[in-house]
Amino acid sequence: MFRQVTSALRTSRDGGTIARIRALADNRRLWLAVNDLMHEPGNALPLQMRAQIVSIGLTVQREMDQEKPDFDFLININENIAAGLSGQP
Repeated sequence: MFRQVTSALRTSRDGGTIARIRALADNRRLWLAVNDLMHEPGNALPLQMRAQIVSIGLTVQREMDQEKPDFDFLININENIAAGLSGQP
């Protein structure tokens, strides 16, 4: 899911308003879902790692709330999380 959302962010970065709004909305839904997963009682990730992921998610949310979000920043965060999830450095 991270790769799909990141691709949409990348292609809409310089596109029209509707495409940008859609990409940001998809990214927001993704990070809200990640946040919810980090608060699930059955989540097996260490507590510190879950807290760090929540912190990253809050930073992403704040960036998306800006009048002109930094798409490169959002793309970079998503790419790093996707790489980590896939076991790539």
